[in-house]
Amino acid sequence: MTGKEIMEEALQRTSGLWRPSPGLIYPLLAKLSVDELIEEASQNKYRITSKGKKELNSLNKFLEAYTRQLEILHLLRLLEKHHAPLLAEHISQAIKVLKELLSSDPNLLSSLLTSIAEQIQQKR
Repeated sequence: MTGKEIMEEALQRTSGLWRPSPGLIYPLLAKLSVDELIEEASQNKYRITSKGKKELNSLNKFLEAYTRQLEILHLLRLLEKHHAPLLAEHISQAIKVLKELLSSDPNLLSSLLTSIAEQIQQKR
Protein backbone atom coordinates (compact mmCIF):
# COMPACT_ATOMS: atom_id res chain seq x y z
CA MET A 1 0.00 0.00 0.00
CA THR A 2 1.10 3.55 -0.53
CA GLY A 3 0.94 6.16 2.21
CA LYS A 4 -2.15 7.63 0.56
CA GLU A 5 -3.82 4.19 0.42
CA ILE A 6 -3.05 3.69 4.11
CA MET A 7 -4.71 7.03 4.95
CA GLU A 8 -7.77 6.09 2.87
CA GLU A 9 -7.95 2.65 4.51
CA ALA A 10 -7.81 4.19 8.00
CA LEU A 11 -10.59 6.59 7.07
CA GLN A 12 -12.72 3.75 5.72
CA ARG A 13 -12.09 1.34 8.64
CA THR A 14 -13.04 4.00 11.18
CA SER A 15 -16.16 5.03 9.23
CA GLY A 16 -14.72 8.49 8.79
CA LEU A 17 -13.96 9.04 12.47
CA TRP A 18 -10.18 9.20 11.98
CA ARG A 19 -8.52 10.92 9.07
CA PRO A 20 -4.76 10.53 9.49
CA SER A 21 -2.72 13.30 7.91
CA PRO A 22 0.36 12.90 5.72
CA GLY A 23 2.29 14.55 8.57
CA LEU A 24 1.44 11.53 10.71
CA ILE A 25 1.61 8.69 8.18
CA TYR A 26 4.86 9.44 6.36
CA PRO A 27 7.06 9.92 9.46
CA LEU A 28 5.50 6.73 10.88
CA LEU A 29 6.30 4.83 7.66
CA ALA A 30 9.87 6.15 7.82
CA LYS A 31 10.22 4.97 11.45
CA LEU A 32 8.78 1.53 10.64
CA SER A 33 11.19 1.29 7.70
CA VAL A 34 14.21 2.24 9.85
CA ASP A 35 13.12 -0.41 12.38
CA GLU A 36 12.92 -2.90 9.48
CA LEU A 37 9.27 -3.66 10.18
CA ILE A 38 8.25 -2.57 6.68
CA GLU A 39 10.12 -2.03 3.45
CA GLU A 40 9.47 0.10 0.42
CA ALA A 41 8.63 -2.11 -2.53
CA SER A 42 7.89 -0.52 -5.90
CA GLN A 43 6.05 2.68 -6.85
CA ASN A 44 6.14 4.05 -3.27
CA LYS A 45 4.28 1.02 -1.96
CA TYR A 46 5.20 -0.48 1.39
CA ARG A 47 5.02 -4.08 2.52
CA ILE A 48 5.51 -5.72 5.86
CA THR A 49 8.77 -7.62 6.49
CA SER A 50 9.10 -10.97 8.25
CA LYS A 51 10.35 -9.06 11.30
CA GLY A 52 7.27 -6.85 11.03
CA LYS A 53 4.99 -9.91 10.82
CA LYS A 54 6.54 -11.33 13.99
CA GLU A 55 6.09 -8.00 15.78
CA LEU A 56 2.50 -7.75 14.54
CA ASN A 57 1.78 -11.30 15.73
CA SER A 58 3.19 -10.45 19.14
CA LEU A 59 1.09 -7.30 19.32
CA ASN A 60 -2.05 -9.21 18.31
CA LYS A 61 -1.45 -11.76 21.08
CA PHE A 62 -1.09 -8.93 23.59
CA LEU A 63 -4.30 -7.29 22.35
CA GLU A 64 -6.19 -10.59 22.57
CA ALA A 65 -5.06 -11.11 26.17
CA TYR A 66 -5.91 -7.51 27.03
CA THR A 67 -9.35 -7.88 25.45
CA ARG A 68 -10.00 -11.07 27.45
CA GLN A 69 -9.05 -9.26 30.66
CA LEU A 70 -11.43 -6.41 29.84
CA GLU A 71 -14.21 -8.92 29.15
CA ILE A 72 -13.59 -10.58 32.52
CA LEU A 73 -13.67 -7.21 34.29
CA HIS A 74 -16.93 -6.38 32.52
CA LEU A 75 -18.45 -9.71 33.63
CA LEU A 76 -17.30 -9.14 37.20
CA ARG A 77 -18.94 -5.72 37.20
CA LEU A 78 -22.17 -7.24 35.89
CA LEU A 79 -22.01 -9.92 38.57
CA GLU A 80 -21.36 -7.33 41.23
CA LYS A 81 -24.19 -5.12 40.02
CA HIS A 82 -26.78 -7.88 39.76
CA HIS A 83 -25.68 -10.34 42.42
CA ALA A 84 -24.02 -8.23 45.11
CA PRO A 85 -27.22 -7.84 47.17
CA LEU A 86 -27.84 -11.59 47.04
CA LEU A 87 -24.23 -12.40 47.90
CA ALA A 88 -24.27 -9.91 50.76
CA GLU A 89 -27.38 -11.58 52.15
CA HIS A 90 -25.79 -15.05 51.94
CA ILE A 91 -22.61 -13.84 53.58
CA SER A 92 -24.59 -12.15 56.34
CA GLN A 93 -26.55 -15.35 56.98
CA ALA A 94 -23.37 -17.44 57.01
CA ILE A 95 -21.74 -15.12 59.53
CA LYS A 96 -24.82 -15.27 61.76
CA VAL A 97 -24.87 -19.09 61.68
CA LEU A 98 -21.12 -19.25 62.27
CA LYS A 99 -21.40 -16.95 65.31
CA GLU A 100 -24.14 -19.17 66.76
CA LEU A 101 -22.09 -22.32 66.18
CA LEU A 102 -18.94 -20.79 67.63
CA SER A 103 -20.74 -19.67 70.76
CA SER A 104 -21.89 -23.25 71.36
CA ASP A 105 -18.52 -24.88 70.42
CA PRO A 106 -15.34 -22.76 70.67
CA ASN A 107 -13.24 -25.44 68.92
CA LEU A 108 -15.50 -25.44 65.86
CA LEU A 109 -13.63 -22.63 64.08
CA SER A 110 -10.37 -24.53 64.22
CA SER A 111 -11.92 -27.70 62.82
CA LEU A 112 -13.77 -25.75 60.08
CA LEU A 113 -10.61 -23.97 58.96
CA THR A 114 -8.68 -27.24 58.96
CA SER A 115 -11.39 -28.86 56.86
CA ILE A 116 -11.42 -25.98 54.38
CA ALA A 117 -7.62 -26.06 54.10
CA GLU A 118 -7.73 -29.80 53.38
CA GLN A 119 -10.37 -29.31 50.67
CA ILE A 120 -8.25 -26.61 49.03
CA GLN A 121 -5.21 -28.89 49.08
CA GLN A 122 -7.19 -31.71 47.47
CA LYS A 123 -8.29 -29.44 44.60
CA ARG A 124 -4.72 -28.41 43.75
